[in-house]
Amino acid sequence: MLRKKFTQVRKYADLHRVTPISTVSEAAFHDSLQSNRLLSRLREAYLAQRFKVQNEDPSEEINSLHSLPMTVLPRENIFAQVNKDAKIGHWRKPAVKWFRLGLYMLKYYKDGVKNTYILAKRTKPLLQNYNATNCLVSELFKKVEFNEIEHRLMKKSSNDTIKPLPLSRRQFIECHRRKEVWKIPTFFLLALMFEELTAVICYVWPKVAPHNCLTPGGFKKISGAHANEQLDKLKKVPPYASPYMLSEDEVFAKLRSLAIEETPYWKLKLYRFMDNKSIPQEALVKAHQFLFVDDWLLLQHILHEPTTKLTVAELVDCIWLRQLYYRHEDINVMANNTEGRRVLVWRLLIYWAFRFDKTVSCGGDKLFAERWGVNNIALLNYSGKGGGSLVGRDELSILESSQ
Repeated sequence: MLRKKFTQVRKYADLHRVTPISTVSEAAFHDSLQSNRLLSRLREAYLAQRFKVQNEDPSEEINSLHSLPMTVLPRENIFAQVNKDAKIGHWRKPAVKWFRLGLYMLKYYKDGVKNTYILAKRTKPLLQNYNATNCLVSELFKKVEFNEIEHRLMKKSSNDTIKPLPLSRRQFIECHRRKEVWKIPTFFLLALMFEELTAVICYVWPKVAPHNCLTPGGFKKISGAHANEQLDKLKKVPPYASPYMLSEDEVFAKLRSLAIEETPYWKLKLYRFMDNKSIPQEALVKAHQFLFVDDWLLLQHILHEPTTKLTVAELVDCIWLRQLYYRHEDINVMANNTEGRRVLVWRLLIYWAFRFDKTVSCGGDKLFAERWGVNNIALLNYSGKGGGSLVGRDELSILESSQ
């Protein structure tokens, strides 16, 4: 058993031989399209508008409409309505503007708390066969692998769909987001005590609020704290790394940076004090498995459904969880700008194409673990682009030009 385990580690130690996707020129990107079939398929789906980001008529199976925060604060609209209201005296307008914004925020918080509670109640039956959300993630992760093995053994065509999971992407992501329900009691007391000033409290300490109660400013603070500092620093694909191979400091640093399942600083201190290495290591494994399942569900919908419509809020969440942004960037602003949205979509497509090309689920012949190694967290939130960098506005013409 030990010999088999270490052989596997050696087998996946030279991942730098895998070529990342290049966008330095049209010729280089054309070569990437030729060598990466999944990239070509995703690009075709996006340019043909079979995959698009919009809030109108979103795909029900992949979007959770009430579990994410607003991406735009309607302050300008509220202020404009007050300015146009002739019944409000000119001297009263400044006070009325902020009063109405405060009322809007109170309703936003009320709806957010209500929707968080409803979501937790709705997802409870889905978890009855599992001890916790983490167990659900592990079971679905294993199920995908079993379905891929069966698909390969039956020698089905690469265009045939893999056997689906028992949950839709919306159900899966809502099971993950249901943990926000535990923030409701504290947040309710804050809202009761501070009323209109709750928005200020949530801006200063955004993590006290349920996720769907965040303002864009509060979300910007959280996303900045979880920015991937390794971007632009990786000259090649990082070598295979299991959570069980990393030092304690490396495991803790990874956990602190992840947005998927952030581990509080005091918990890490406690683990260190108790010399408990297994819980942090398993947390990294679950983060890896969560992203795999979420990616898999989204890709299956894009590749096999006539159209896939992702909401702006879901796009922001996908980019945030995968850390496909720089610290100085405001993901919400980018997602609500036509050019910025295109940049974010391409970052996601390149990330998916690099990870899943040549895998059974996307028309290849390898299991994900065969291609990258078992629980390879070295690839956790690796951008898939040369140098570990991210697509920028200057590269859109290369990515979207006719080949």
